[in-house]
Amino acid sequence: MNDLFFGIAINNCDEATARDIAARLFISPRLSATHAKAIVDLFHAGKISHSKIVELCEPHIKEFREMLIADEDITRSMCDKLNEWTEVFEAPTDFDYAYLYEELEIDADDLFGNDREDIPADGSEINSAKELANALKQYIKGQDESIDHLAVPFYQHMDSARKGYDCPIKGSVMVMAPTGCGKSELMRQYGKISGCPIIYINCSEVRPTGWRGLHISDMIARELNNGVSVERLKYAVVILDEADKVTKHGCKIVTENGSDESYDMMRDLMKLLDVGFAINVDNGIDTSNGTPRIESIPVDNLLVVFMGAFSGIDKVIKRRLNINRTIGFGVKEQCNEQTNYMKMVTTEDLEEWGYMPELLGRISDIVVMNPLSTDDIFEIMKSAKDNIIGCHIDYAQRNNIDLNFSDDALRAIAEEAYRSGLGFRNVKALLAKVTNSLYFNNISSSGRLSSKRVDIDGEYIASKLHTQHHSQGYK
Repeated sequence: MNDLFFGIAINNCDEATARDIAARLFISPRLSATHAKAIVDLFHAGKISHSKIVELCEPHIKEFREMLIADEDITRSMCDKLNEWTEVFEAPTDFDYAYLYEELEIDADDLFGNDREDIPADGSEINSAKELANALKQYIKGQDESIDHLAVPFYQHMDSARKGYDCPIKGSVMVMAPTGCGKSELMRQYGKISGCPIIYINCSEVRPTGWRGLHISDMIARELNNGVSVERLKYAVVILDEADKVTKHGCKIVTENGSDESYDMMRDLMKLLDVGFAINVDNGIDTSNGTPRIESIPVDNLLVVFMGAFSGIDKVIKRRLNINRTIGFGVKEQCNEQTNYMKMVTTEDLEEWGYMPELLGRISDIVVMNPLSTDDIFEIMKSAKDNIIGCHIDYAQRNNIDLNFSDDALRAIAEEAYRSGLGFRNVKALLAKVTNSLYFNNISSSGRLSSKRVDIDGEYIASKLHTQHHSQGYK
């Protein structure tokens, strides 16, 4: 037999067994679709039995039932799993959901609630800026206001790329964001959803036309060499990363006459925003005559995003606002440390930062993202789709370990990441530090180590992060 059950084709067994295996894999909240596929492959190869799969899934299903009894909200995690499931397999049918109700006494409303929205990962059914924002918020936490703001130009670009028309009302944007707040991840997820090529250009590494080194056209040519067609490149998203470094603010090498490298670089960037301009890129050699093959990429339909941390621009803003100035008898007017002064930025501040007014006049909008709080970092680890905690759990499951992080463990990691000043960027390093000995002692590709459950709590996190030579085992 080769029918689909919960979107999976399970061979070498009868229909009842195949349906039972698929149902259990689907209903286990902590088993990812990728892990389910690996289990099915092992079953097809005869390396794992039906009873072993039942044994593997039983703790997960038990946990799921306990969550239902406790009336915990599990719909978000199961909706995330459904979206991932449909990327790897096909979506379950009404017949599959009826089987869950009849055999396992689990209703589809228990899984997903009454008002779930299935948003495909490729964005094919996203038909408004609001739907795009909702899709991005599954991955990015703590930035709802910025995502809503960016969703309009992002959707205009995605829609024009999808339908192949020019969208002159779409403009370039500048995204100002502290380190580790999710700006790069936001762009990556938009690229996945929109299907548009994402071209990262590090402004610290490229040189203006006429200067020795890599140029913007070289970075675009690299995409051609990677197999991206000219037609797709016409609707690329060009991320000008570290755009705050273009002006070399705070350095003394910028001359008053504007003939230095940074001013030439800004003039090059202005061309990306000029209607009717085209970038000529080298696409290898024409084998028929041995001459270079030059492709012309018009800039009209590119989405250009200036992106940077702008560390220190708050001082420029405070100076303009007369904050921390001395008032009477040497007393200083104090600022509020909780205020995100970057949100008060103006083109006047950016001119003082060193940007040419002509370039600023071509940037349609400025979006300022928030620094992540401890709660934001915790929420990302707890509920953001495709987050790093899920990757650790998936890796452990592939190696016969049922890994569980308690909320106080996630909270301890979030607090440490916040204190580091690196935002979510430091979470990956912290997790590596706390799981290193676990993986050293418990991972073996030979499969000789027996299956085990590992619970990591806040006390264990604290011992690993703050004690240099801690020998205590896992809880």
